[in-house]
Amino acid sequence: MIKKYIHSLISLKYSVLMTTLSFVVFALSYVVVDKGKTELKPVVLVFAILLAIVLGLYYSKKFPINRYLRKVKDLKEYDQAVMLGTTFVLENRMLVYYKYKLKETYFEDLIGLKIDDANPCILHLEFANEEFDFATHCASENQVARFVKFLKQRNESLDIKGLKVLGDGSLKHLESGI
Repeated sequence: MIKKYIHSLISLKYSVLMTTLSFVVFALSYVVVDKGKTELKPVVLVFAILLAIVLGLYYSKKFPINRYLRKVKDLKEYDQAVMLGTTFVLENRMLVYYKYKLKETYFEDLIGLKIDDANPCILHLEFANEEFDFATHCASENQVARFVKFLKQRNESLDIKGLKVLGDGSLKHLESGI
């Protein structure tokens, strides 16, 4: 389920561009072949090359996800996980997808949390050995506060200065409501 979900997210980002380029290539090819307008051949070639580049980018985003998911132990467990945006949360670990990157982490690996300045429903996750910024999107500020409580209960050393904390810290409470 997770693999299909993440692939769907990637497909949504590229679908309009790939569909448009495909339509343009085939429409221009029809004009060149059927109407004999050979002066349009270079234009068809340019659009075909653009389509090939976009397809290359699309697959370069999908294949690393497949490789990473093969390395995840007990991937089937994540089918029962609580989903917050593109983060899948279990009792002892979570799988975070953000900006075409995927990371499975245990809660002990987290060192800090901070709220996004522009959007209070985005929680940035800071890891000890990670140069890439991961974030999770929650449905509301209350859900962010429940997630902070959940994470703080599993990692007492987590830096949560200035963050609101709500709930009992259970996975079931994290899942409930917005």
